[in-house]
Amino acid sequence: MGTICPACGKLDDRSDEDQDGQCPHCGAYYAKVRRPSPSTPDKPQQPSGATRFGYAAALIVVGLGVVFAFGTPRPGTDSNDQDALREARTTCLDALPDLVRYPATLEVSRLNIGDTRMDNGNILLNIPFTAQNAFGVPSEHNSRCQTSPDGTELVAINVLDR
Repeated sequence: MGTICPACGKLDDRSDEDQDGQCPHCGAYYAKVRRPSPSTPDKPQQPSGATRFGYAAALIVVGLGVVFAFGTPRPGTDSNDQDALREARTTCLDALPDLVRYPATLEVSRLNIGDTRMDNGNILLNIPFTAQNAFGVPSEHNSRCQTSPDGTELVAINVLDR
């Protein structure tokens, strides 16, 4: 019975007694050369049921988090207060470019803006942002902006290094 060489694919038709473990055609040793595996097209693996359940559960948790974080007002706030906070953000963000040297490089981190209602009713916003300095290097800053209770008038604004 002959042996097919895994390296060159040719048949070694010598008898079993005459074979020395080496291909007479290419000289490869049969023990050192791996046999090629049959080629089958790779099918993408389908996620298991547990994995699909995990993805669905994670998606539901994230969706609920978004609804509760952004969809409902904070306790103790009404729609007029939400409108005042929105107006205060607009007022402060409109004034911020006038405080930096290179307004075109201003990047505000809108998701990290913090707000506080002061004892006198005014709204205080903490606005993190980055802007380039005279050397073209971005630097991080915080702006503290105070507006009137309805958010339409700017009371004070300053910039602090982070």
